Amino acid sequence: MIIGQYKILEKISDGGTGIAYKGENVTLEQIIALKVLPITFSGIKDLPGCVDIML
Repeated sequence: MIIGQYKILEKISDGGTGIAYKGENVTLEQIIALKVLPITFSGIKDLPGCVDIML
């Protein structure tokens, strides 16, 4: 799956605040971590969740 310029490679963990994935920034060719938060944490009503990119 690709979200913007980020490609999800594998699930790392899932916990109380969201799900963490190993990913790749396809533009910069860097390995990254992505955390997908439930909508209740994002504060944005029009999106299914919020993505936090951690380098």
